[in-house]
Amino acid sequence: MNWLIDEGIRCLEDVGLFSIWAIEGEPPQNHRHFNVSLELLAKTAIEELADRLNSNTRGIPLRRRSILLSSDRVYRHSLRPVAANK
Repeated sequence: MNWLIDEGIRCLEDVGLFSIWAIEGEPPQNHRHFNVSLELLAKTAIEELADRLNSNTRGIPLRRRSILLSSDRVYRHSLRPVAANK
């Protein structure tokens, strides 16, 4: 969000802001985001790599695969309300 402020863009008045997650080690975020556990993310990546090694899988997979991790939503007032339909 700091780069928006540096460009003179106002959150809520000019744009709404939502990010995937707050970056660990930075000051607390004052916009909406997912609070993803970096420990869970790393553990999942290691498990995926171990599965590929155990199955002797190499290269780019023929079929794309998605892995979903649960996380908590952190609500901040960085999104405008949805306008009502007329």
